[in-house]
Amino acid sequence: MSEKSVKSKIKRSDAKQAHAGHGTEPASHGFYGSVTVGERGQIVIPKEAREAFNIQPGERLILVGHSKKGLMLAKADELREFAKKLLENVG
Repeated sequence: MSEKSVKSKIKRSDAKQAHAGHGTEPASHGFYGSVTVGERGQIVIPKEAREAFNIQPGERLILVGHSKKGLMLAKADELREFAKKLLENVG
C-alpha cells in the first residue's frame, strides 16, 4: 500500500472517529488529524474539529502551553465563563 493510500485511509478514519457522537452530532473529544505549521506560524484547525467544537471564523481562542505536555486551545468565551464560575465558588 502506498504512503498516499495510507494517509488517505487515516484521514477517513479520523473523520469517522470525530463523528462518532450520538446521531449526527460530532463527538467532542478524540483525534482530529494533524496540522502543519505554515511559514507565518499559522495552522488550520481541521473541519471536523471546528464543527465538533462549533468554532466560527473570527472567534478568539486561547493557546496555553506546557513545556512537557504540549499545547492546548480553548474558546476564550468558554474559558472566561469557566473562570467566572470557579471564582464564584472560591468564597
